[in-house]
Amino acid sequence: MDVMDVVKEIVNLTEEEVKNMDPINIMLIGKTGVGKSTLINNIFRENLAETGIGKPITKHLEKISKEGIPINLYDTRGLELSEKVQKEVRDEVEQEIFNLDTYSSKEERLHLIWYCVNSGSQRLEPFEEEWVKDLATKLPVVIVLTQSLDTESSQKFKEYIESLELNVKGVLMLVAAPYRIGGHIIPSYGLAELVDLTIKIIPESAERAFINAQKVDIMVKANFAKKWARGLSQKLSWWALHQSLSLMHQFSLQARSQ
Repeated sequence: MDVMDVVKEIVNLTEEEVKNMDPINIMLIGKTGVGKSTLINNIFRENLAETGIGKPITKHLEKISKEGIPINLYDTRGLELSEKVQKEVRDEVEQEIFNLDTYSSKEERLHLIWYCVNSGSQRLEPFEEEWVKDLATKLPVVIVLTQSLDTESSQKFKEYIESLELNVKGVLMLVAAPYRIGGHIIPSYGLAELVDLTIKIIPESAERAFINAQKVDIMVKANFAKKWARGLSQKLSWWALHQSLSLMHQFSLQARSQ
């Protein structure tokens, strides 16, 4: 077996590995404009929040998935509208959680909820407080304070939410993408913390999929790759593995320079 054959085999094994992974299933809840799409595109590979990828499963809920990425995202819309619409959204979410837990396979069930709130609003509405507390009895919930541009006021808002004792797994501040204000650019931050907390929350069976799908924490990916390579070395000779990985590294460097 020559080096190119080994490279092809590694690629095939990698693709097969992804296909066999149980997906990570996350629901994102939050008002339109809170920054859920920006969050999705900056945490996961291949701009999953692009128009056309999501498929409606109810009036206010869509499922986002893409072949080759072991993830299912459920995104809500309409929370900023009337109380009637808010109730519709909540009913649809509750029903979907029930359906997935009751009628779907274990691999399709939700693992956690990212409840997104625009930190600039400095407000968690009463219906949101009550809903988050209820959701936390069904699934692990992380409150994500998006657009936390003013760290001082965002920190106070974070502490206020924590004082409500909503039984969530964490309240995190972040800026998902660099934000320009006049001639000043506020860098992104908080994504790695969200990735780290999520890994700690989700079951071990979903870790591989989440690590594969996320693009924020390279060290987590590297550690996972080392474990995967050790398993692969049992299938291939050490020389062939070393030569093929070196060749793949060269291809990567060439691609970056183009």
